[in-house]
Amino acid sequence: MSRSFKDSEEAWIFTRNSVELAEHARDQGNTPSAELWEANAESAWREHLRLAADDNPAQ
Repeated sequence: MSRSFKDSEEAWIFTRNSVELAEHARDQGNTPSAELWEANAESAWREHLRLAADDNPAQ
């Protein structure tokens, strides 16, 4: 995924929305679309964690 997020909150929102879209696609029997949204969610979640760590470095 090549999306840039302004902060960890935006990445979290995108993650949550992607999961919901994946569930909806799977419910509709659209497995390829569901798998795409799941991959987007995983990528956004990793970016969320990275940005959150940048925002709150260990002391």
